[in-house]
Parts: sequence; structure tokens; C-alpha cells
Amino acid sequence: MKAEGFISKSIDFKMNELKEKQSKEVNGMELSYNKSSRDEGLHYESDYCVWRGVTCDNVTFNVVALNLSGLNLEGEISPAIGRLNSLVSIDLKDNRLSGQIPDEIGDCSSLESLDLSLNEIHGDIPFSFSKMKQLENLSFRELCD
Repeated sequence: MKAEGFISKSIDFKMNELKEKQSKEVNGMELSYNKSSRDEGLHYESDYCVWRGVTCDNVTFNVVALNLSGLNLEGEISPAIGRLNSLVSIDLKDNRLSGQIPDEIGDCSSLESLDLSLNEIHGDIPFSFSKMKQLENLSFRELCD
């Protein structure tokens, strides 16, 4: 499943900052940034499996893990996260994410670990969590004053 739908206006990934911080070559492949007319979000023309914090299955190339902790991400978690239904692990801790957890996260039925700690997320836990039968580790720890 392609990850480009996950990247949306609702989360500011600060791609320009990441571009400056990361090497222009990853595994000998030059990365490029383009504006997509379809989703109006920034994306790489090259393989999303080489993106920082993205882990893919070696056979299917489906995204199986997102480790975007401590990247100063802002905004809300996009409902498009549910389209990454092969995800086993999501680590978004220690960012500045806000809003509610999207109901679509329940479509990640293979999810075993979810860490949303140290963010500004509020609201109820979506009922769709009941669809995630493999979920073993769940963390919502908040900042203490």
C-alpha cells in the first residue's frame, strides 16, 4: 500500500527541514521532493521505504512500522492512517500532535504497538480500537507539569 495518502495537510511533517537534515543520497539513490497535484502534499518520487522512520516489509513493500517519535510534528493524525492496514507498530511519541485519534486507526488491524505519548491529543479512545485484536502495547502517557 502506498504511503503517500498518509502524508496530508493535517500533519505538518516539516519536509523542508527533514530535507536539509538528511543526506541527499540514501543507499546510492538521490531523493527528490515534488508537489503532487493529486494530494497537494509533498512526497518523494522515489521509494517511500527509504523515508526516515518508515519500515517496509521486504517482500510486499507494505509499510509495517512508523517511528516518527521526537520529530516535532504538529497537527492532527490524518484519517488516512487507516489505509496503512499492514502497520504493526506506530510510534508518534514526543511530538506536538493535537486533536483526536481518528476512528480510521481501527482499520490497522495488524497493529501490535501504538505509542502516542507526550503529545497534545485529547478526546475519547475511538470504538474502532476494538477491531485491533493484535494490539498488545498501548501508551498515551502525557507530559507532567
